[in-house]
Amino acid sequence: MKYVPKALVEQLLKNKLIAQVGGKKQQITVLFTDIANFTETAEQVEPELLMLHLSEYLNAMTKRIQLYHGNIDKYIGDAIMAF
Repeated sequence: MKYVPKALVEQLLKNKLIAQVGGKKQQITVLFTDIANFTETAEQVEPELLMLHLSEYLNAMTKRIQLYHGNIDKYIGDAIMAF
């Protein structure tokens, strides 16, 4: 299953467009985030507490990225890749 950003689906429906294979060349910004010293921290913190904090972080970052119309490409452990 492929993820398609909600905003893109809404735009396609609004403009009555059909998604097609292809694209266009343009400059974009790519964001990579990573929590400093996450591995060391993870080794010292209880798993439940670690997951709680990681979930809060990923949730907050996701909201911020979406606020600026960014698209999350993937979550990689404690890292996020977005454009």
